[in-house]
Amino acid sequence: MSTDAPVPRRGPLAWAGRLAGPVLVSALLVTGVVYQVSHKDDRDDAMGACRGRPETVRAIRAEPVLNQPPRAGPLDEPVEAYSCNTAPPAGDLISFVSNGAVSRRLTTSTSPADVRAYYADLARRSGWTPDDTKAGLYSATKPDGNCPWWFVLSAEKAGFEVSVYYQPIGVPADDCEWASGDPMLIPLTR
Repeated sequence: MSTDAPVPRRGPLAWAGRLAGPVLVSALLVTGVVYQVSHKDDRDDAMGACRGRPETVRAIRAEPVLNQPPRAGPLDEPVEAYSCNTAPPAGDLISFVSNGAVSRRLTTSTSPADVRAYYADLARRSGWTPDDTKAGLYSATKPDGNCPWWFVLSAEKAGFEVSVYYQPIGVPADDCEWASGDPMLIPLTR
């Protein structure tokens, strides 16, 4: 004796109901992609068209502090990056600095004191003014419009990071934290 009950046949409405979910999800996905692609320019305008400054990067890349390492070690290839966070600090919470940067890693076993002395002398001879922020092992600034360039020498696990920061295009003129406050920098990742 068989206990199998006959399977009821589903009508066209039941079949359409089963397909409605996947069809609706697919339609929403396609609509979202089309909307994102068609409104890309609107998003760029809303973000203030924040971008790096190619002419500034070229000038920074020619700076002696990025090209003349101590005799004891070589510099890696330059790394360029920029970040556009123009939100003002909220109370005691951290506000990240809007900046562009050109950085190089120096690999050497020379002592931090000797590397600091070398770069302090090189920066002075090439027109940099020592900075009071006490960032890294040594920092200095060089005038460039409303927001100066900022040179920072930092110690790392296997050497040093040599960086020059600048203000990207599209960042408000008064958003120059290293000239007006106590910035917190996040090292560039390689």
